[in-house]
Amino acid sequence: MDKEALKLLRKGKTLTLQTDTQQSFESPFALERGLVVIVPSHTKEERLRFSIKGKDETLVGIGKLSLLGKPRDLSKERGLLIYRNPSSLPLIKQDEVRVGKVVIEELSMEKNGKLKPEEVQEDLLFENTSLKYVRALKPWTFQQTLTSAVIAALISPNIDVPLLLLIMVTLLLAHSVFNMMNDYFDSLSSLDKPESMGSMGSRVLVDKLIDARTHKIYMAGVSLTGLLLAAYILSIRPYVVPYFALGLLCGGLYSVPRYGLRWVGLGDLAIFLAWGPGIFLGTYVSMGGRPDLAVDSVAVSMGLLVTAIAHINNWRDMRDELDAGVRSVASLLGDTLSLYYYLILIYSPYPLFGLAVALDHSLFPLLGSYLTIPWAIRLTKVVFRQDDPRRNRLDLETAKFTALHMYFTAALLLLFKIAAMREPSVLLQTSLCHAFENPESIL
Repeated sequence: MDKEALKLLRKGKTLTLQTDTQQSFESPFALERGLVVIVPSHTKEERLRFSIKGKDETLVGIGKLSLLGKPRDLSKERGLLIYRNPSSLPLIKQDEVRVGKVVIEELSMEKNGKLKPEEVQEDLLFENTSLKYVRALKPWTFQQTLTSAVIAALISPNIDVPLLLLIMVTLLLAHSVFNMMNDYFDSLSSLDKPESMGSMGSRVLVDKLIDARTHKIYMAGVSLTGLLLAAYILSIRPYVVPYFALGLLCGGLYSVPRYGLRWVGLGDLAIFLAWGPGIFLGTYVSMGGRPDLAVDSVAVSMGLLVTAIAHINNWRDMRDELDAGVRSVASLLGDTLSLYYYLILIYSPYPLFGLAVALDHSLFPLLGSYLTIPWAIRLTKVVFRQDDPRRNRLDLETAKFTALHMYFTAALLLLFKIAAMREPSVLLQTSLCHAFENPESIL
């Protein structure tokens, strides 16, 4: 098997299957000494053709299909499919599909109208799951943590870049540990189920990509590293201890089974406190800032935006969580009030940022967040339409919205911070950059 054919097998996301009865359908696939695929439940075990399209070539073959069972009953195969192609999750969660395995009998590469036979080497047909340890950390959730810290530093009196970088690394390690704790406790409590777990989960435990013992050892190692870095930061910035303690308390007690904050209706409050006063104000104070009403308004906004992500996940899973004994804010409010609570979470930051700018004109770049209003309106339309397919991706869409909110804010803050650091000129003195550097000049 040449490199080009192997590359298509390793990098492709979907393939086309065609049965002898000329029935044709698309399927995600994974490698496991053959092709692991998803087929309609009425599909028969038979020989079929398959094709995987590349940029200028197509890999075609013939193989024997065997049906293995329902996705929810096959953790290994389900895990490989989702690991390779996370967007296949909605299809895999459907009840009317089955997992199948195609044992490849013939394989050819079609390019420029010519067909070149390929040797079938089953020992090369396997998934490289080495990134499962990165996936266990859920790095796609880090952006809100990083941008919160960056925004706090940008509005602070002084930016200590080495310290900021150290704080960001420590925050990422802490966030990773709390993500892993959440996954571990949810798996232990059977809250995470193959058919109900959303696209924001790592799925490394529920799909058995990592066993529970290895997961705990890995979590302990990340925890120790984070605590050592935190101890050093606290030794040079002891006045940050209250913010560190608040974040540690909220994160550590969030998902403990039965008694954790999440289980007793305080999960949203914990998220809000961790990202608002904890991360944002903690970073701001470590840079030498002294919180006031304007800065507190920004901190509240940061907390609300991240709480919106947590709420949308709890809202989606509230029936499963109620069955397990979890009392989230979403389950206490019910569907209708959860919808309006969600809208409050995503719209409240706009007037709060406006208040911050009114109190401190040097914060006017925060108004860059208003560029995300069209995205907020789009999310509003989605939550009011029960049949909108985007509701299945509302957790991801909300995460993207909050990330954009923070990106626009951070980008404008950085732009004007750089401009204000330059030597003043006539242009600067008459520009908004001058207002950023000397806010009293516009009072």
